Amino acid sequence: MRKLFGTDGIRGKAYDFLSFDLGKTLGYALGTVLEQYAHSGKVVIGKDTRESGEMLTEAVYSGLALKGFDVYDVGVVPTPLIAYLTETDNFDAGIMISASHNPYEYNGIKIFGKGGFKLSDSDEEKIEELMESLTPTDEGKLGSLISMPELKDSYIKRLSSFCKPGKQLSVVIDCANGSAVATADKIFSAYGINIQYIGCEPNGKNINLGVGSTNLEVL
Repeated sequence: MRKLFGTDGIRGKAYDFLSFDLGKTLGYALGTVLEQYAHSGKVVIGKDTRESGEMLTEAVYSGLALKGFDVYDVGVVPTPLIAYLTETDNFDAGIMISASHNPYEYNGIKIFGKGGFKLSDSDEEKIEELMESLTPTDEGKLGSLISMPELKDSYIKRLSSFCKPGKQLSVVIDCANGSAVATADKIFSAYGINIQYIGCEPNGKNINLGVGSTNLEVL
């Protein structure tokens, strides 16, 4: 029976339940599970615009690095981009630091396994068991944290390839001060339509504030 993982990863209040130590232990436990069938030794990680995203990225990397995994950080990106890269770019796993529509004080850690799909229940249970029994330890094969924001370009190119400019439309797009700010304009500009954007000024604390799926009035 899973205690930490819900239907969409592990979520909670950042700097409280979702602490640096929890993220590091999670990364170490994930690395322990992955090394049983890992082939590339690479994990990709992204985050939304919450101010706690950087801390949790460092935390998860710290645990994975102790198991020898290189972590490729693509920065602020939408969640589907991490699933896409996990499948297409030969990563053993993908990690998204995000709590979707929740207030900025909260955050979450969602893990994608090989092929870009959510981890199995059995793998999540193994990770939780290991988090209770293992202490992150330097095993002498430290992995690296590699900044690779350019990896998002293949996702943008892929989605843009579906665009077929046609009727002249006027559209409003709400980015909710969240991770869509990193890709929306680059993708939708391919349609050649008139676009007005709202919710495109993230400051680490205003994700979903007055905008987004829980605040549709402005849209």
